[in-house]
Amino acid sequence: MRGRNDVDDGLAAKDAKGLFNFLQRRGVVGGSPEALPEALCEPTPLDGVDVLRAPAAGIVAWKSPIGERVETGDLMAELVDIEADDPAAARTPITAATLGLFFARKADTLVRPGDWIGKIAGSEPLEDRKSGNLMSP
Repeated sequence: MRGRNDVDDGLAAKDAKGLFNFLQRRGVVGGSPEALPEALCEPTPLDGVDVLRAPAAGIVAWKSPIGERVETGDLMAELVDIEADDPAAARTPITAATLGLFFARKADTLVRPGDWIGKIAGSEPLEDRKSGNLMSP
């Protein structure tokens, strides 16, 4: 889940080691993998992921940082209408539809209508996520 803003030598080395251990556990690569680390959180269902979407074209002004635990209804971002006479006043709120962990957001802040802009991992299934390919937005 790392993005282009999360690249440095330390993370790359840690990720490479983790991938190598994963391949060893699957028997793709020989050797003995290190012990699995303790889980940092409880797993959540894919159909519990709230996919935040841009309701229109504009610039996303984030209000919540990555890694924050959020509540249903929390203000996650505002979409600024760049074509409005007063863009400072033309803001559309984007709120969380679930209680959970804000774990991903798009690096690009200039968006089109319907673009996914962020994701929140919730523990309860969401009605709009019950069908289709749950691995993609």
